[in-house]
Amino acid sequence: MGASANRGQMHILSTQRMPFAPRTEASAERTWQGSDSEERYRKRPHPTLGPNDVHYRFNAHGYRCRDFDSAGAEGAVSVVSLGASEVVGTGVPQDQTFSAVFARSLGERLGRPAMDWNLGAGGCGADYIARMLVSVLPVLRPDVVLLCFPHQARREHIHADGRISFHNRDGAGARKVAERILDPEKFVLNRASMDLSSEYNDAVNLYKNYQVCEALCEKHRAMWLFCATRESFLEQITHLVDAAHWVRPGIGDLKDAYTGGPETGLARDMQHPGIGPHREMASLLLDRLQTHYADRLRLLERTAVTG
Repeated sequence: MGASANRGQMHILSTQRMPFAPRTEASAERTWQGSDSEERYRKRPHPTLGPNDVHYRFNAHGYRCRDFDSAGAEGAVSVVSLGASEVVGTGVPQDQTFSAVFARSLGERLGRPAMDWNLGAGGCGADYIARMLVSVLPVLRPDVVLLCFPHQARREHIHADGRISFHNRDGAGARKVAERILDPEKFVLNRASMDLSSEYNDAVNLYKNYQVCEALCEKHRAMWLFCATRESFLEQITHLVDAAHWVRPGIGDLKDAYTGGPETGLARDMQHPGIGPHREMASLLLDRLQTHYADRLRLLERTAVTG
């Protein structure tokens, strides 16, 4: 929660500048991140991914992608991905995340360079995804937007000083006890979030955020697709969403059904989806994009910069 406290203006809801990431320091470089911890690795080592095989590099705004002011390749197609730790790619090399694989494959399909803007934030919910699109669409002007909705019980809280914290009804009990002692402010906010959360309230909150995302993407004429970490997370609003844009199953479902073994099925933390499910998710997204936006993709092919 304190990572953003010293950044001054956060540019929340700005249409001129990108907001800072809520949980990660600017330009941070790490060997371990979140549940992909050295302690967890010592207790249960991954069969193929070692301590030096996954590295986390965050840009000047705290996202796991290149800097926003970096010069893009001429004629590049740009892809923005929004979601939680599955989008960040916890425990997976950056170039093997589904956002990176998708962008690379799309670039090859169109014969153009590709820009992968991975704007995932571990622990986020639908509030974060909708809020970020307000800035992402006018500032980065992506050709493609990929939305991966996490569990619907999550909430985002914006403090008076601009700090942002995430709250989850399903947080571990031991962590809540520690927060009550070490971070009473966060404990109180978590309790308030739990009071707001219910099966129906969570579904309504998810649907409202989905509607904002749909409206913003259509307004800015971005090619957009959405999924959920698990297909069941959208069960209550299935009849309300645009099925043509929905890619399923989710990457969590792909992990559970993966038959290639933990070597590629699981991330280094032995919990998140591994390289195999990320590749499968990228393939599903690209197939749906090519089906739903065939005419627009052909136009991009015709206007591609060559030479």
